[in-house]
Amino acid sequence: MISTTTYRPQSSRSANGGYRHFFNGQESDGEVYGEGSLHAFEYRMHDTRIGRFWSVDPLAGKFPWNSAYAFAENSPIGFLELEGLEAVVGVSLGGDVNYRKSLLKSIYESAIVETIVAADKQGSPNEIEQLCGLLKRATVEDPEHTIGFVAIWGHGSYGVVYGHGNPTGRMEISDLAYLKTAVENGDIVFSKDACILITACNAGSDWDVDDGNGSTRVTSFAQELANITGATVYAGRDVEGDGGVAPRTEKRGEEMTYQMRNYKKGSFFKFTKGSEPEDVGNIFNTMDGIIQGTRKTEFPDETQEDQ
Repeated sequence: MISTTTYRPQSSRSANGGYRHFFNGQESDGEVYGEGSLHAFEYRMHDTRIGRFWSVDPLAGKFPWNSAYAFAENSPIGFLELEGLEAVVGVSLGGDVNYRKSLLKSIYESAIVETIVAADKQGSPNEIEQLCGLLKRATVEDPEHTIGFVAIWGHGSYGVVYGHGNPTGRMEISDLAYLKTAVENGDIVFSKDACILITACNAGSDWDVDDGNGSTRVTSFAQELANITGATVYAGRDVEGDGGVAPRTEKRGEEMTYQMRNYKKGSFFKFTKGSEPEDVGNIFNTMDGIIQGTRKTEFPDETQEDQ
C-alpha cells in the first residue's frame, strides 16, 4: 500500500542552534532575504541561493584563472576561502639575493619588499632595527593592520642570519629582543595564521655551548622568532650535520621553492611557539607559506589541513 503521508519540513530547523556564525565561520545575515540566505564575509557578501558572491574578489588580480565571483574555487567542502589582504613582506639580507624581491613581486604583486643593509657608521640603525621598521610600516599600511607572511632571504649559521660577505646585514638571536619589544608594544602585529620563511642555512638549528661547566643547548634563531611573534616559522635544520638551504625552482610569475642542500640529511622544520619543531620535508614552496599566512577564516579542527 502506498503511503499518502505528506512530508512537512520544519521551518525553524537550524543546524547551528541559533548561533549566528556558522558557514565557514562567517556571520549569517538573513534580515533581507531570509534565514541562511546571506553570509557576511569580511570583504563581500556571499549569496547562498546562487552560491556566488555579490562583488569581485579583492584578490582577483592574483588568480586570473578563477572566476572573480566564485567561492573557494567552487569546491566549498574541500577548499578554504582565501580572504587575504594581510601584508606580505620580503626581506633581502645582502645583494646576492636581491633578485628574489622581484620574484616575490611577480607571484604576489602587492608584496612589500626591501633590502636590509649593514650599518656602516656609528649611530646608524642596525639590521634588526631596519627589519622592525619595515614590519611596523607594513602593520600600518595593511588594511587589517596585520602581517601575514614574511620571507627572509640570506645566509646563516647557528644563531645568526646575514647577507653575503658576513657580517653584511647581520642579525643574531640576541638581537630579536628588539623585535620582542615592538611586538609587545603593538607596533608590529602578526595575523593569527602568520607564517615566516627563512632561507638562511641552519636558521632552524639549535646547538651546544660549553661555558666550561658543561654544555648548554641553545635554541635556534627560528624557534626564538616563533616564540616572539607567535607566527609559524619555517627554516632549515641541522639533521645529521647539514642544515643548508638552496634554491630549487625560482620562476618569475610562477613559483619560488627551496630545498635542503643535502636533501638526504637536512629538512625544513615548522617552528611554533611552545611546541617542539616538526619535520615538514626537504622542499618548501613560498606560495604555500603565503596562502597559510594570509588565510583568515576559522574552521573546525578536522578541516584545518584542507586547502
